[in-house]
Amino acid sequence: MPADTEKMRLMGQEEGGSGTAVREAVPKPDFVNLARQGEIDQKYVDLLESAAAAASTQSDELLKDPAILEALLMSLRSINKTPQAAEYIASLIIDGCKLDTSNWSLVANCPAIAGVDGAYAAFSRSWPSNGKVVNDSFALLISTCLNYNPGTIDVRPLFKLIIDPSQEKMTSAGRLAAISSLLRLDALRADLCNSSTLRGVICQGLTSKDVYQTYYAVLCLWQLSFNRKVVEEKGPLYIHRSMLRSFLAMFGGIKKEKIVRASIMLLNNLVDEEWIFEILIQQKVDYTLTSLTYEKWRDEELSNDIESLQRKFYHSLNQINHFDRYLKELDACKFTPGPLHTEKFWIENVNRFEDNEYDAVKKLSNILFTCEEPQTLSLALFDLGEFARLYPTGKQIMSNIGAKAKIMEMMNYPQKDVAREALLTTQKLMLDNWKQLGGGAQEKHTAQEKH
Repeated sequence: MPADTEKMRLMGQEEGGSGTAVREAVPKPDFVNLARQGEIDQKYVDLLESAAAAASTQSDELLKDPAILEALLMSLRSINKTPQAAEYIASLIIDGCKLDTSNWSLVANCPAIAGVDGAYAAFSRSWPSNGKVVNDSFALLISTCLNYNPGTIDVRPLFKLIIDPSQEKMTSAGRLAAISSLLRLDALRADLCNSSTLRGVICQGLTSKDVYQTYYAVLCLWQLSFNRKVVEEKGPLYIHRSMLRSFLAMFGGIKKEKIVRASIMLLNNLVDEEWIFEILIQQKVDYTLTSLTYEKWRDEELSNDIESLQRKFYHSLNQINHFDRYLKELDACKFTPGPLHTEKFWIENVNRFEDNEYDAVKKLSNILFTCEEPQTLSLALFDLGEFARLYPTGKQIMSNIGAKAKIMEMMNYPQKDVAREALLTTQKLMLDNWKQLGGGAQEKHTAQEKH
């Protein structure tokens, strides 16, 4: 797994985003008027004006000044009736932390507010009346600070407050950003990874067309993947397949650099887990990685990370016992296109199908009688044809177990792909010189269409 420095590297690259300061989207408040209204302490007015006057590219240096940091945090804590002013101050803090992630520790441990407790108190008090963007800023600020100083906060109520989409008090992207930050707390990963609400929010983000929702949804999965109980198949907290499949469906077509980078980090954490690796193979992640290696990325380090993961993936693939994997699919009576259903697999493994009096061949034949799923039927027909063609007495065995008659009957199957595969398999059963008669070329064309 990546070290903490790797986590911070990713946070620094991505939470800075495109370089656009958060405060540029928020109007600057009148600090003098806020002091007159009793919203902030008069002694902080000049310090806040100084912070607001500084260029956004210098906001990281502002937080290193203890007086300015105190002014920002104490004002954020005291503002009650003007949420837009609170949002502006929060944006100054967030911008400074994005430019230098070490500033999160300064914010979280500022003695003026006794850690993050004060900011959380202000957030809880103003949550119902705040606008969505204000709550987004507050939630990100507090959830990130919690990673540096948990203070006395019980994070579970905070998590429930943030995660509940029915309250409509945050934007979808803001909710996912705060959740991804909270999930850096390992205790929270273990507590909440199987929450159906969390699964729903993450899956929604993974299928969203909004880049930021998708990005932060991937970060949520990435944070969960650091807990071994989450990724172990038989562990009580294993990562739900719905989230994993939603992620892989998205990963197969994404080209946005920030999402690709986060996805590669997630896959690095998952690839060593056998049950997950099986799904990665089924979803043709190796093809996606190959495609990504041909892209021109701005970040050369991302290109190196993709190539490194690709090497790791193929190393794991080479360690797999393909025949054992095939038997697992066979027992499940559900086949997926891939390397287990190719001529190469059958050439290498055909003799192993004679074990236990051809038990695997009998199970394969039984699929034709019991299964109705077209993809599985087509692949079972292909496999039976390969066994008949490559095993010395394969045709006789097929006839003895009743498979030959069933295959010929299936040439009239209502689903055309199944009927076509039954025709090809029948040809293999009837002809000794299959390759010479051009069947190999036809089969190769059919396999390319399917796979």
